[in-house]
Amino acid sequence: MPRDLQPQIMVQKFTGSQQPSVEQLLLQLRTRPGLVALESLLQKSGYGRWSVVSFEPSFQFSCQSQRDADPFTQLESLLPALPVKTQPVPFCGGWLGYIGYECGGFLEAKISNDINNNELPLAWWGWYDQALLFDHQQKCWWVVAADIDPSFRDQPVSDRIALLIKELQAAAQQSIPAQQLFTARFIDQTISRGQYIDQVHQLLAHIRAGDIYQANLTLRRSYECAVEPFDIYRRLRITNPGDYAAFIDGGEWQVLSSSPELFLQLRGSELITRPIKGTRPRAADLLVDQHLRNELLASQKDLAELAMIIDLERNDLHRVCERVMVSWPPDMESFATVHHLVATVRGEVKYDHREQATGNRLPAVDSRQQENNLISNERRASTHAELFPEWRPAVRSAVDILRATFPGGSITGCPKIRAMQILQNLEPVPRGPYCGAIGYLSVDGQMCLNVAIRTMTVKNRLLHLHTGGGIVADSDPETEYNECLAKLSGLTAALGVSEDSP
Repeated sequence: MPRDLQPQIMVQKFTGSQQPSVEQLLLQLRTRPGLVALESLLQKSGYGRWSVVSFEPSFQFSCQSQRDADPFTQLESLLPALPVKTQPVPFCGGWLGYIGYECGGFLEAKISNDINNNELPLAWWGWYDQALLFDHQQKCWWVVAADIDPSFRDQPVSDRIALLIKELQAAAQQSIPAQQLFTARFIDQTISRGQYIDQVHQLLAHIRAGDIYQANLTLRRSYECAVEPFDIYRRLRITNPGDYAAFIDGGEWQVLSSSPELFLQLRGSELITRPIKGTRPRAADLLVDQHLRNELLASQKDLAELAMIIDLERNDLHRVCERVMVSWPPDMESFATVHHLVATVRGEVKYDHREQATGNRLPAVDSRQQENNLISNERRASTHAELFPEWRPAVRSAVDILRATFPGGSITGCPKIRAMQILQNLEPVPRGPYCGAIGYLSVDGQMCLNVAIRTMTVKNRLLHLHTGGGIVADSDPETEYNECLAKLSGLTAALGVSEDSP
């Protein structure tokens, strides 16, 4: 679709007397090709209002390595330049999918993504011109359909709306079967406890040398499980619910996420990111659990760790925003297995309304020297643009914002690119979808992407789970490894195994 054309969008509220649950609808649609669910399971702090479900994309694209076409350019190809009229729902048709962590190599030449042994694509996106959305505040469903290009669908939008309503009516009659009990079989872990601790010491040496201030070190576990990935996801949404959960069925592979972290939310000109740093495990005893919450709130180490990432995220948002604001002190949010500190950074996007916008991409300069200068000078400057005005790209769509901020700071480190370089030399396997972003880019300009943590991938009965944590100057290596296990526990519970006994 030429980027100056406006899509035809039809949105209708479902007024049926029986509103099915999201789980009932997923059970109704579980065998449909290309099923994608983006679920809000907790609605914490006023976020995670909507769940989005769709199936049978008009077409899709995937990216396997750096030799393939740039996925950011492919995403941009079908999105109108500049937002169109905002609809009452956040997704009106458009892209649903994920962009993997290694896609940062398309944005920064110093980061390689040429080798992909994660088995899944570096990125996968489907073009979905119809969807069902559940409003958790109003407890009702909406259905949407869009005509993006006449060649995509023979059916008019009104006919597709009617078919989606029939799916909801059928889903309301769906019985919910009991959860299937199973136990996955441990295969391997990329690095042992001792190796992880040794890598933490290596990162601490980099921090003492002034190379970085923080890095997010990860490891991967693998299991074999004969159960259908959809049934694993059904358990995951109970054992580790998150506001940015996701299920993507790519046919030969699946991505299952229970992320608690918002990477980017774009509504009109308002852009929000909510980085997470600082973790304590949950405790069964209420008094002990409250003590752990209080300990995290008072921890200067964890507050400093979060503050570094807030600085990084604020600077990233300044590349596309006129004004950026930070909420402080951070929120304390409690999940099934851990407590987290969560900050909110919001900005007002400055769209470029010129007829021919230029400069979408960041200039080919020594960006890391600029980033190092930025880290040391940031507190003396009110905006990123005042330091490096040439860094501000022309913002014509949500993809320009994604380019300017990907990957998220909370899962890389500070300075971002130098931390990514060091981590690439330490971590033995690619992260894949993990630590990338999962979500949607809507044809009306709206966007919502998670940080793909608490995420597993499945292919040929082989499951990969990743976990990690931020390393700073006063990190204790043993404590950092134990924190990784605490983050794993909600995922391993879905597999019927313990996080500390592979």
